[in-house]
Order: sequence, then structure tokens, then C-alpha cells
Amino acid sequence: MDHTQRDRIGRRPLEVTRLGAGGAPIGNLASAVTDAAAHGALQAAWDAGVRYFDTAPWYGLGLSEHRVGQFLRDKPRADYVLSTKVGRLLKPWPPRYGPRVQRGPWVEPLDFEVRFDYSYDGVIRAWEDSLQRLGLPEVDLLLIHDLDHGYHSPEGAYQARLGQLTNGGFAALRDLRADGKISAIGAGINTAGMITDLMDRFELDVFLIAGPYTLLNTEILTTELDRCHSAGVRVVIGASFCAGLLATSPDQLSSEVIAATDPATLDRVRRLDEACAAAGVPLPAAALQFPAAHPAVASLLAGAYDAKQTEQVIGWYDLDIAPGLWQDLKDRGLLPAAAPVPAAAGARQ
Repeated sequence: MDHTQRDRIGRRPLEVTRLGAGGAPIGNLASAVTDAAAHGALQAAWDAGVRYFDTAPWYGLGLSEHRVGQFLRDKPRADYVLSTKVGRLLKPWPPRYGPRVQRGPWVEPLDFEVRFDYSYDGVIRAWEDSLQRLGLPEVDLLLIHDLDHGYHSPEGAYQARLGQLTNGGFAALRDLRADGKISAIGAGINTAGMITDLMDRFELDVFLIAGPYTLLNTEILTTELDRCHSAGVRVVIGASFCAGLLATSPDQLSSEVIAATDPATLDRVRRLDEACAAAGVPLPAAALQFPAAHPAVASLLAGAYDAKQTEQVIGWYDLDIAPGLWQDLKDRGLLPAAAPVPAAAGARQ
């Protein structure tokens, strides 16, 4: 596959590279990253022709946006596509509590706290705040971030946030798009069922999917992904490595990852790895290439902690995998028979 190929998103077509740079790792996801390493990760992506960059206020509580913006500030504006997210506002962490050491998955984030807000004013404020953290006058794509049951539970909390978006927040996004201040509107989702729910309510250009469509989990294939394809709604794939489960061979997984994963999932990872090993293919390469083959998918985001990881990810994405592996995975019952898979020369089938 060729990571520099372009695909389109939105009514005012944004041309994104088939591989994009995800901004979560350089927000200090699970471990602290130096400014130099973060810059190196982004520079290696740019040098290799990656021209789609994604970030969010949530990533490192503003840290990722600062780093992405600093990197892109001297790049020709017409040469890249940038997305960030709305739904969370950042407020100062009270100094009397001392510096933030950890907040959720972020190690040594910036000293801010999160307040969810999907209202009209909240969306406009989130957009304006992101521009200031980025130090850039515009972004191309705004994504409604984490409006799902995992982050907003019980049901009443979810309905309240959904009501904010329905009664005002989405109108703000629509106004920004109509005024030419953004080119496309999307939503980042983490669980099955959310695409259907949001498509029934809102006119969206793209979904960023983190979790429900991977080499390990194809539950939304014939329901939500096929509906996106039919409706012309594009998809960006995130989290292809499934929180690290597919980023290495199973015998190299940490004890913490193993302890947090159910036995059935671990067994499936081992079976996937055995099939890949038999074909002479690194498991992470198959994990990256498989979800990108669906015709609804415009791009796949892969984050990295430094330049070496960026180069490794690009190598995995571009690796020529013989079609026999995909058929073997289907024969073993590890992929649905109907799942689209990459062809040898990078074409989809």
C-alpha cells in the first residue's frame, strides 16, 4: 500500500493522505515524550509525505495541540490537512493542588482539567481555544469528540450531552462550515452503534473510528461501515493496534497489557500472529493495512512517540502483503468472508 496516495473527505473536498499522523502519543499517552522526540515523530512523517495531522484538546490536556501547531506553523498552509476536536473545554488546574502528574492516560500533561460542553457556545469556545493552542488561524476539520456511552454514563448523562449537541452544538459546527471557517464536520466514536445513532440525527462528512473496526474486531462491518459507504460519508480509522495488542508479537506484550485483556482476546491475537508469521508478515503491518482496505475509509491515523516509530509505522503500512494472507485469515475464521482486504499492489478488493 502507498501511504502518500490521496483520498477525499467532505463536500469541499479535503485531500488527505492515506496514512495520517495521530497526535495522541505526543500528548504523552502512557509515557512522557520530550519536545524533541515529538518534533522528530512529526518531522519524519512530513519528510515521508504524510500530509494529514490529527490532534485534540484531550490529548495531554492541550499538549498535543501545542506540539502539532508548533510543528506546522512554518509549513505551507495549502500542503496539509489538520483536524482537531470539540466537546471538551480546558480549565486551569488549581495551583494549590500541585502539578498534574497523571490524568487519565496522560503522563505529565499540562496543568488543566476537562469540562465537557457540546452546546453552541461550548463548540465555538472549543474551536477558538484550539486555534490559540495551535497558534494557527484555521483548521480544516472539526470532530465531535467522545460523545458516547463510555464517557457519558449513566444513560441520563449521555442524553443530556446529546441534547446539548442537538439543541445548539451542531448548529455551531454547521455555521462554521457554512462560513468557510472549516471544511468538514465529523465525529470521533469508540463503540459500535454510535455511527448509526449519529447518522440518524446529524449530517456528517466523516467518522473517526477508534476501536470497532480492526483486525481484531470487525463488528461494524456490515452495519455501520457499509452504511457510511452507501451514504458517501467517509471514515478515518484510528487505534488500529488495539491499545498495543497488535503492535508487537504476543510474546512481547507487557504483563500489564496481558492482565488487562480477557483470555479469549489474547487467544485471538495469538492466532492472528501465527497466521501472519506463517506468511512472513509482521502482525502490526497486517493490523494497519486491513482496516484501510474498506472502500469507506479515506485515511488511517497512526501515532508515534519518535522518528524511529514513525518510520517503522510507514514501513508496515507500505509493506507489500500477498493476498494469500487475507484468504488464510478468512479460512481460519479470523476475518469475515465479506471483509474487504488489500490487494498485492495496494489496490483494494
